[in-house]
Parts: sequence; structure tokens; C-alpha cells
Amino acid sequence: ETDELRLSQADLGEMANASRHLVNRTLARFERRGWIAIGYGRVAIRDAAALAAMAAGEAGEEDPAEWGGAPAARAAAS
Repeated sequence: ETDELRLSQADLGEMANASRHLVNRTLARFERRGWIAIGYGRVAIRDAAALAAMAAGEAGEEDPAEWGGAPAARAAAS
């Protein structure tokens, strides 16, 4: 089963206080891993468990603050 969200990258960026560019790079990274599928104005969740593990720091991912996110995220990581 795939859950689909109808959100633009700009909407996601606003919700996460991140630039559209960062959102684009992050979504592309997640899509390459098979966690999501992206399309025009939508994001389909393909592997919710993997996304949850990444969010909890259990997926062996690098620190998202190092992806060049919002200054507040980088400062909090310092």
C-alpha cells in the first residue's frame, strides 16, 4: 500500500523551514533509496518504516543537518 501526499516541494519546504532546493535534493535522495516516489505536486510514500527509522536515527543515515538545511538546523546540530 502506498500513501500519497499532494504537496509541492515549496509547500514541504515551508513546512520544514527549508529551501525548495534542499527539499528537492532530499526528496531525490529518498526516491533513490526507494522510500518515496515523487511526481508533480505529490509525494508517494513507498517505505514508511524506512522513513521512520531514518527520522529516529536508526537507518545509518548521515545527519540531515549536514545536508545544508536551514541555519537553525545546522546551529542545533553544533
